[in-house]
Amino acid sequence: MKKLTLAIVSAALLMPVSAMASQTTVKTVIGKVETVEVLTNTYIRKTPTEENVCQTEEVPVYSEKKGGKELDGLIIGGLLGSAVGNAVSKGDGAGTIGAVTGALIGREHVKKNKRGGEIVGYRQQEVCKIRQVVREERIEEITGYRLGIDIDGQFVSLKSKRSYDNGDEINIRMQTTYSID
Repeated sequence: MKKLTLAIVSAALLMPVSAMASQTTVKTVIGKVETVEVLTNTYIRKTPTEENVCQTEEVPVYSEKKGGKELDGLIIGGLLGSAVGNAVSKGDGAGTIGAVTGALIGREHVKKNKRGGEIVGYRQQEVCKIRQVVREERIEEITGYRLGIDIDGQFVSLKSKRSYDNGDEINIRMQTTYSID
């Protein structure tokens, strides 16, 4: 028994004085919300996207070539096609097929070469292209609330995840620790 008493007394002597003489009480009190401050976090969100960009550009205007009529091409192409068709094949209808084919080829040749004239001026034309852009958007996120609370005439500031309105009564957990210096 003496050994046990001696061990308890020794342990008590090694403890700090403040640890030996402290007491903590916890109670719930009612506080009244006086102020509410919204706490936020702001960041920039970058989103890649495509956008249609249009601009006015100067394009050349060509003069028409003289004698470049489609009818002329049809006639000349048809005559040449008919002659080639008859010379190559002895069968019936070969000249007609050659004439039609030659006429179409002659017409397309005249249409393609119409733009071969000289540049006589420029005109404005809207040209649109799709390009990749990054849109930036400012995002403001609510992270919590700082509440100013009146507890029996004492004003305290506490953070909360939940919002309250001015005048709301809320339960506050109050913890008090008493100790000897």
